[in-house]
Amino acid sequence: MLGTRADVAEVVHDALAKAWEAQSRGVCPRDLLGWLFVIALNVARDHRRRGLRRACTLSLEDIPLVDHPVTLKSPTAALEQDETLGAARAAIHALPEAEREVFLLRTSAELTFAAIAQALEIPVGTAKTRMRSALRKLRAALGVPTTPTRRPRS
Repeated sequence: MLGTRADVAEVVHDALAKAWEAQSRGVCPRDLLGWLFVIALNVARDHRRRGLRRACTLSLEDIPLVDHPVTLKSPTAALEQDETLGAARAAIHALPEAEREVFLLRTSAELTFAAIAQALEIPVGTAKTRMRSALRKLRAALGVPTTPTRRPRS
């Protein structure tokens, strides 16, 4: 949602500070990871709205020093993997914000649709519809064929 690691680090710092403050006030969530993810999502939204997002330039800290510690792969396989990951990130970034939020809460935070609906203050059906729409758009953007639905035989 944010771009550079510096932006992400700033948002994570602010989100953890907000969570710490809430816990000191006695807030005790049932799903700690989901609660933290929702706080981070809200802080990221605020960060983006304020226009504090820096230009998306690649800095030295954004360049991984080691791809994967012990995995040796051919240059072609590494290039294909990088292209696939880049295409997936671009497709997720291209989703409308409402769909992207539901997708990230479901896949990254592993929240249930009920928890997503509560966090975003939307009906559960709306969360499911946004997820279905996001998945359809991601499949189309990445060229993943959709499986046709079959009708039961009479």
